[in-house]
Amino acid sequence: MSNVIFGRLIAFADALGVPINDPTTTRFLARHSDEDADLMAKAKVTFYDVTRKIRLFRLVHNECVYFCVFGLPKLEELPTGLDEHPLTPGILQSCIVEGDIQPRRTVSGYDIKDAIEIVPLNDEGRYVGHDFAPVAALFPPAAVFKASTNEDFHSSNLRVISALIAQSYEDGPLELGEQNIRSLVGIIEGGSPHIPFENLLQGMLSIYWSSLFLELYRCIEQLYAAPRIIKLCEHWPSKLPIHDLARQIEKSLGWRPKEDEALAGLLAECDTSTVEAACSAFNVLEADEDQKSTPSERLAKTIYKLRNSIVHFRPATKVEKKGDAEWRVITDAMINLVDELYAKHGERFFPPLAA
Repeated sequence: MSNVIFGRLIAFADALGVPINDPTTTRFLARHSDEDADLMAKAKVTFYDVTRKIRLFRLVHNECVYFCVFGLPKLEELPTGLDEHPLTPGILQSCIVEGDIQPRRTVSGYDIKDAIEIVPLNDEGRYVGHDFAPVAALFPPAAVFKASTNEDFHSSNLRVISALIAQSYEDGPLELGEQNIRSLVGIIEGGSPHIPFENLLQGMLSIYWSSLFLELYRCIEQLYAAPRIIKLCEHWPSKLPIHDLARQIEKSLGWRPKEDEALAGLLAECDTSTVEAACSAFNVLEADEDQKSTPSERLAKTIYKLRNSIVHFRPATKVEKKGDAEWRVITDAMINLVDELYAKHGERFFPPLAA
């Protein structure tokens, strides 16, 4: 691996017009420990790319799990079951090689030349490797965490990087409140594994509140067919997972649930306290005496109206302007609705997750 890393640095410097003397000379990083060397040789490495800068690597070695993340600021709090761990030569080299990580764009050819050209010798006149810190500084900064407990969400690279992003969100693009952060961390770490966390992550990284709202709405939208298909299966049993059956029915018969009715049906299954809190967040008014609509129906109508005002771009569709404070309570209400609905329907509606 050291050959790859030093070769990459030499090529990078050469491309900047700064050739390194004796480029074919053997260069490697000084050994940190036998355990770290064994990790570099044997660890199983997988990774998840979020953006071109934010990347998560999972390294599994001797029943220990490490997460190395690039591109995030310092965390305010650590996700459940993760402890800070030092960045070692073995971990960094594994990530650089497996993920094709390149030197930092701000690094100059002379920075590389100063760090790697001279082959340092010890007191006995032997080369035992380059110091780790100067070489590591040529690559994007990374933070390492070691799993100290076995949490369910640790099995998903997507959920781990989402939790890390949520816990380091202080400089994020939206003015999320502390309660928003707690709610996001809670659903990421403890929510149903069937929640589409890609949507949640995309919403967190958005620069617009409306985009975060839409991603949360889409999480609920995925469940629109659940109540009716589940009821259908009570009278017409099927060996297909309910989610697959819903897809086949829509594909073959062209049937799909009407969105506003489906949303109202789902919300009617939520706890009264959850619906009441969401009604308060969305400023849903009490029904007039001559109206027979339920709180869940009025809430569904309000949510769907907000969704349409964002999605549709027509003269008749007026965009609803809201401030940060309004969006914070709306976001929290939507997270709670997603969490509760997936807890109720996720296991029954979706096929079993791969082990």
